[in-house]
Amino acid sequence: MAKVKIIVNDQSSRDSVRIIEADAIERIRAWLIDNRYAESATRALTKDSANDQAAAKIAAELPAVRLLLGGSPLTLAEAKKLFTSKDLKEWIDAGLLAKTKKRVLPLVRITPYRKLFIVSDREWTAEARSRPDLATGLTSNSIRLADFTIRRDARCTLDVGTGIGVQAMLAAKHSEQVVATDSNSRALEFARFNAALNGIDNIEFIEGDLFEAVAGRTFDLILSNPPFSMSPASSCLDDGQPMDSDESVKQFIQTVPVFLNDGGYAQIVCNWIQASDESWMSRLSKSLKSSGCDAWILRDQSSSPADYARMWLDGYDSSNAEKLFDEWMSCCEKRAIVSIDGGLITMRRSDGRQNWLRVDAELPRIYPDAGAHVARCFWLQDFLASVRGAELLNEVLYLLPGVELAQTSRPTISGWKPHSCQFTMTRGIGYVATLDPAIMRVVAACNGRLQLGRLLEAIAAADGEELEVIATRYLGAIQKLVMLGFLLPARHGFNEDSKITDSKSDQVALEAGRHAAEVNHAATHAQGCDEEEARSA
Repeated sequence: MAKVKIIVNDQSSRDSVRIIEADAIERIRAWLIDNRYAESATRALTKDSANDQAAAKIAAELPAVRLLLGGSPLTLAEAKKLFTSKDLKEWIDAGLLAKTKKRVLPLVRITPYRKLFIVSDREWTAEARSRPDLATGLTSNSIRLADFTIRRDARCTLDVGTGIGVQAMLAAKHSEQVVATDSNSRALEFARFNAALNGIDNIEFIEGDLFEAVAGRTFDLILSNPPFSMSPASSCLDDGQPMDSDESVKQFIQTVPVFLNDGGYAQIVCNWIQASDESWMSRLSKSLKSSGCDAWILRDQSSSPADYARMWLDGYDSSNAEKLFDEWMSCCEKRAIVSIDGGLITMRRSDGRQNWLRVDAELPRIYPDAGAHVARCFWLQDFLASVRGAELLNEVLYLLPGVELAQTSRPTISGWKPHSCQFTMTRGIGYVATLDPAIMRVVAACNGRLQLGRLLEAIAAADGEELEVIATRYLGAIQKLVMLGFLLPARHGFNEDSKITDSKSDQVALEAGRHAAEVNHAATHAQGCDEEEARSA
């Protein structure tokens, strides 16, 4: 790539087109690396979330962060300490900075994220949000989609509505080729600049709306983080769309399968509307059930219309905000909208068989590596569909590494008695499963070598019960732990290193099952004595 064009707002609030040579972009990147900008900015961002005073102190000590991330001008004296005269001129010529008689001003924002430098529009005011070609920077939705993305090797990935190119650049690391489309030509220029700035050359940028620019092509992975805010048609808020605009989400669901290879995934972070006459999932599930794809809806947001409106009107002057708020409420009342929900939809094209739909209503903590968990859960849904009921007894299971266990006990006359146990994921999707303490003896014995049936046989023998009775008691809870990813089938080999390989582990697991059963039996007996003693008292 010899040259890149970028359109920025200069200090007089006018658009300025700059043509930047490739070698100039490389020198800008080298300056950011040499001055350890990523480390400094990350440190300031981290401190900002924990301690405002500490953040202010760091910002004062780090003029580059103040200028390029915080958007604060520098005095000429400060700028001369930070840049050589040649570097400063090059940044100004590139349209990244502007110079007045007394100060150096930032014209863009540069955000470090996952070893990338992301250049975007600096302003995030009501005026900036009103321009239709805003080059929006890194947002919480960008991060949500990046965290959830399945990072498997792909021949070709499509980023629909790429904006400034965040998802496309991340996908370029595990894709032979990436195609990035957007109808916002100005944002697309920022995306091209960002790719060049980060030394990424396997992205094809195409101007066009949704899928029109890639007709006839198919992909292994399709990502979309569309700019959205459910708003009255008369207002213009961050690409504001009419209140029924979740039709575009349903359109995406209905269209995307045609562009997926068999086994390919599509992932979109989006908002949708819940009306008073329907459940929150019904608006999407009808389209998903006829899509020819397995699908998973993960809802992690739900806001009342009033709360949603206040969030998007933050930053507007009070008189204008009040008028727009009334418009929002009027639209919601006319359409009987009771909430605006948000989350992630993952679809996998699966031809030649009946498809499944999974819905998670409330998501726990999400970790940066959640994409691997999403892919694992798709495999586990297939696994549970293939082993029905008692067939699970023939499987070998093991506990995912990093799972934490917390127990709750209640006092009795003779001491504390276990009441419940809680398993918590510490990576991926931070699921929490609260179960009866008796299930612990099963989980503790799952070592990745013994069939589940043999483990339950040991427990049944210790309890003096039939295997069928024990299996009926525990299979539902075990299936839930498999579905969420706490227990994994050894035949898949998600993480072979996590399984116990000691030659004595089989006997250890059986003994653990028997011992746990004996402890449980003793606790049950003690409870009976406690109740008898209480009645006598």
